[in-house]
Amino acid sequence: MHIGNHIEEVIKQDGRSARWLAERIPTERTNVYNIFHREFIDTRLLMRISVVMNHDFFADLSEEFNELVLLEGEFNETTDIEQEPSVSTKK
Repeated sequence: MHIGNHIEEVIKQDGRSARWLAERIPTERTNVYNIFHREFIDTRLLMRISVVMNHDFFADLSEEFNELVLLEGEFNETTDIEQEPSVSTKK
């Protein structure tokens, strides 16, 4: 999961903007756009964003992890966590 893209999608789904998020985390609007381009994010920042948006991004990441475990049969050092699951269980 590209977490920055996912945060941007959720903001759009909620009818909110980068400016709205920037005012609440708080940071400059340009920094929010930089967050949207990040594939990885600091856990403290993700926690702040989750709280402000009232959305559990950690649960989303955990769901992806569980999908990878189901596809691979197990999670070990050879599991390619960069690869998107080829089968989606999302509805």
